Amino acid sequence: MVGMSDSTSGTYNLAPGNVSKLDIHSMLYPNNTTRVFAYFEPWFCMNSGSTATGTGPLCTSHIQVGYNSNDSATVHGQINDIKSRGFDGLIMDSYGPNLNFYDSVAQKIRDDLNARCGGSSCPMTFALMEDDGAFKWTQCPRNGGGVDQTSCITTAIENDLDDMNAKYFGAASYLKVDPITKRPSSSGRPVIFYFFCEECFVNPVPNWGQIWGNVRAHVQPYANGNGLFIFRNAPGFTHVESDGAFAWVNRYGTDTSDPFGLLYLDNFYDTSITGTNINLLTWGGAWKGFDETNAAWNPTPPRIYGQQCGQTWIQTFSQVTHNSNYGTNRQVPFMGIVTWNDYEEGTEIETGIDNCLSLAASVSGSTLSWTPTFSSPNGSESTVKNYTVYDSSDGQNLTAMTTVASGTHSLDLNTLNLAPGNHTLFVQAVGLPSIQNHITDPVAYSSSGSSAASVSPISLSFAAQLVNTTSASQTVTLRNTGTAGLNVSSITTSGNFSQTNSCGTLLAAAASCSILVKFTPTGPGTRTGTLTITDNAAGRPQTVSLTGTGTTVLLSTIGLSFPTQKTGTTSAAQSVTVTNKGSAALHVSSVSISSSSFSQTNNCVSASSGVAPGASCSISVRFKPTGKGTKSGTLSIFDDGGASPQKVSLTGTGSQK
Repeated sequence: MVGMSDSTSGTYNLAPGNVSKLDIHSMLYPNNTTRVFAYFEPWFCMNSGSTATGTGPLCTSHIQVGYNSNDSATVHGQINDIKSRGFDGLIMDSYGPNLNFYDSVAQKIRDDLNARCGGSSCPMTFALMEDDGAFKWTQCPRNGGGVDQTSCITTAIENDLDDMNAKYFGAASYLKVDPITKRPSSSGRPVIFYFFCEECFVNPVPNWGQIWGNVRAHVQPYANGNGLFIFRNAPGFTHVESDGAFAWVNRYGTDTSDPFGLLYLDNFYDTSITGTNINLLTWGGAWKGFDETNAAWNPTPPRIYGQQCGQTWIQTFSQVTHNSNYGTNRQVPFMGIVTWNDYEEGTEIETGIDNCLSLAASVSGSTLSWTPTFSSPNGSESTVKNYTVYDSSDGQNLTAMTTVASGTHSLDLNTLNLAPGNHTLFVQAVGLPSIQNHITDPVAYSSSGSSAASVSPISLSFAAQLVNTTSASQTVTLRNTGTAGLNVSSITTSGNFSQTNSCGTLLAAAASCSILVKFTPTGPGTRTGTLTITDNAAGRPQTVSLTGTGTTVLLSTIGLSFPTQKTGTTSAAQSVTVTNKGSAALHVSSVSISSSSFSQTNNCVSASSGVAPGASCSISVRFKPTGKGTKSGTLSIFDDGGASPQKVSLTGTGSQK
């Protein structure tokens, strides 16, 4: 495939290139559960010995695009590509068993998808779309010439469905849907699409109500399930025997009033939620554009829906949520993308979508810059998801170094931690799903190395500390994990914390330094802060979270140890003095001991007005062992001085003598 273009719409089928593999679901609203399918055409081939593609000698009445659809390796590669872009499956045009080439492709698709299944669970599924070309050219002409085609059309559809039922509906990978939950289900009903132009059959007009009534009765006893009939366009929702409708590239009005089919989509989605239609299956639609210049059946002038350098692709997806029809709270169950590979109608996304972008890059000092340029006024950076910067040692093999957001056009190369020496850099514009990616020419850069930093630990927690006194220090280690010197411009703390360090302003590669952090609470309660290290490393600044608790309560001791005491007898008292070092009264609400071998009395709780600033109260603790051996407990003092409860450890030994 060398690409196709015309003077009216420009390039409409790109030559194959590097295509964005971002998940197709990301084109829809956040948290969507929509199943997205690609429409698939099965009819391409190359004449023996032919190397030319595009218009010219036809193969199976179609233009040559460079591959044979009826080839197992081609089918496998295409399905891999479709899967890699996040699609849930494909919908293939079907012309019945009489066109052996097309039917053979369908069987290869079935077999390839079946091989990917695990039991009844398949990562991708497929469905068939019956085209009225299955009978209008060979059996039941559109112009009946005075002969009613009702019976002929009925028989033709029923025969094709019998063949589908025998070959496809029972396959694990054939799409079956529960019409109530609107979700794929192995126990659901097979989905069948119909691409018919019923109004095109004339002289006389067939009895379509009778046709579809007979077809419905015919498929009901199928062992593989009564098929779900999905018809085209908004009227498909009210079509006789309809189970749902699918959107296809179309206009609602004139070429000038609806040039890209957006009004058509609005009408389709509005209709889908009107009345009882909401109970049916909705298959939304999106397309990159439409151009039938090279189709054998094209009218004069050909129908063209401009691609707008990828904007039509974006806009048709956005119509799903227009007028609040669908979104997270009301999901559109299915989407059909027009198309994977209809080259003749210019809707194919197989080779990628053109966003009219070219990209150039340069280096100045340690700054890499790039400039996106668009060849058309329709071109927009909205078609670019992000930019990826690559490094290469040989100009061929690329290593992704970092990704930056769309709209960013420069990068400090010091942040990449490049090894000393010569480098070849590239910048790639990663497109939205199925838009072709673009990459710059190589850019040379000589690096003396890059700095990278790490800190350990990433948080410090200090024990309760008396207000206006300073704790012992805790250590944070800063390491230069890069290949060049780390320029340290500042190290600061916030809150009731301070630091001293041995880092200096330049930390050599692979070296480390220590930062000593202390806590000096200015009041009671929890105190937080941050240690911030500002340098020239990627991810700067480095930060360490700091926390500690201030208290106004000073205890005379943090532990009492009693001498050996005979069980059942009570020791002499030992005292704990509680001093209020704050500027407001201290209120002690309760004092308790966790062990029955100890008891306490105090004058702290009884002080209803609290313990005045600078004053003290005392707690007398006695030991009465309940048995022999070591006994332990905890004295807990509950107060409003911060860091409550204050705790004192208690130990003693009981003896029978």
